[in-house]
This record gives sequence, C-alpha cells and structure tokens, in this order.
Amino acid sequence: MKEIKSLSPMHSNSEYLEYNDHTFFDAILKPNRSLSLNGFVILIILSSIATLGLGSYFLVAGAWPIFGFLGLDFLLLFLAFKINYRSGKIHERIKITRDCVVVYRREMNGFQREIHFNPYWLKVTIDNVKSNQFQIMLSSHRDKVTIGDFLSNEEKIEFANSLKSALSRAKNNI
Repeated sequence: MKEIKSLSPMHSNSEYLEYNDHTFFDAILKPNRSLSLNGFVILIILSSIATLGLGSYFLVAGAWPIFGFLGLDFLLLFLAFKINYRSGKIHERIKITRDCVVVYRREMNGFQREIHFNPYWLKVTIDNVKSNQFQIMLSSHRDKVTIGDFLSNEEKIEFANSLKSALSRAKNNI
C-alpha cells in the first residue's frame, strides 16, 4: 500500500503515528513516487549530457534545427518530472477517535483543509465511478468527501475495509 500508517490490526507491519486509548485509527495516505530525488538529479544530469552530446553532433553536422528540438525535448522531460514531484506533495490523514473523525488534506498547491465528522453518523462507501475505477466516499448528513484518489483499486478496497472496521470499533467503543 502507498505509505499507509495505521492503528488498524489489518496492517500488521504498520507504523504507529500516535497512540492513546481514544485513537482507533490514524493513517497517512501519500501518492507513490518510485523515483527518489537523487534518482531525479541523476536522470536530469544524464539526460542533459546526452542532449548536449547529440545536439553538438547534429550542430557540427549542419543540422542545427535538431539541436533546438533536442533542447525542447529535454525541457519537456524536466517539466514533466517537476509536475509529477509537485503532485507528490499531496497527502491525506484520517484519524478516528471516539468522538470525532478528522480528515486532513494537503493539496499540491499547499492548500490545507480539515474536515470533522461525527463517527456515529459517518458512512464509508466504495463507489464505482467509471468502469473499473473505484472511489472511497465518506458521508454524513449532507457532507461528503472522497479520499485516497491516488490509490489503486485494490488499495482503496483494503483501506476502506480497514476504515470501516476502525469506525465500527469507535462506535462500539471497543
């Protein structure tokens, strides 16, 4: 799963964020980034060396427009990775206590939002939005919020089941 830290017994190898007698679930969801920052730097350095090498060859050979297009390709590669890393700043934290369910969300633009629900009225559902694309929905009265949009379908189902189990324990005060 993508960096889920939980107090739920379903995640046996999880890390505990904080623990007290009133916390039934505490999870942080983050998008997976398979390329580290060091890997990104190495990729950009190697790509720039290859771009300059090939571009210089074509420049000397008289095909100077190719040098510009190679530079444009390099720039697009760099921008794509920067946008990808910027979206990696997104994270969500879901905490269930006896009295409150808190959903804390940080968007890639830095905007932060915190939503509070009463655990006794909260409903966790998995909706099939598009063909084979699931969505975890938390709803209470007229308030609704989707969580874990960046998780795979299997991870969404597993996380929703963990969330339902912890919510049930909180409602029953187990």
